[in-house]
Amino acid sequence: MIIAHYGIQLIRLTKAKIELVRSWRNDEKIQRHMFFAQRITPEMQAQWFASVNNEFNHFFIIEYNGQEVGLINTSHIDFNAKKADAGLFIFEEKYWGTDVPVRASLAMLDFFFHHNILDSIEAKTKVDNKAALNYNKQLGFEQKEIVEDGKGLLLELTKENYIKKTAALRKVAGSEKMIIEFDRSDPTERLFFEKYFQEIGN
Repeated sequence: MIIAHYGIQLIRLTKAKIELVRSWRNDEKIQRHMFFAQRITPEMQAQWFASVNNEFNHFFIIEYNGQEVGLINTSHIDFNAKKADAGLFIFEEKYWGTDVPVRASLAMLDFFFHHNILDSIEAKTKVDNKAALNYNKQLGFEQKEIVEDGKGLLLELTKENYIKKTAALRKVAGSEKMIIEFDRSDPTERLFFEKYFQEIGN
């Protein structure tokens, strides 16, 4: 699956790219912000991918100007409660503090909120990660509770708050139509497509 919007492409993670993501996750500049800080082996990465490669978890490589720059996800989807978890990291330092992560978040959140798949999303960040806290706040996330033995904060974003808080951001990011491409030869994508997107074609 590919989501193209706001000048960004979100490309669903495949087995061919899990070693790239593992190299990113094991880099100290990314690892220091993660609650799971253990070095990830190829075997661990393969097991993780096998556990998330389904319709309940959507991990996307973020591509900008033809370059793979990071990873974003909506995971642990509860289709009945219409809620899920989310996460993001940008590996390429030249895009830190730019509008690239914002565009990636808007593309993903628009996809899940505007197609009525989700009503709320939770995200978890370290208490001392002020950049992440400020970033999530501008998207409309609000603090829900303290977690991870006081080391983390659980944040929640509702569809209503997202639409209200990001109106100006989405206007600046662009008004072109979202393009969605599904690989219906992939059983996981086919299930997801058949449940939510048959009416849009392709």
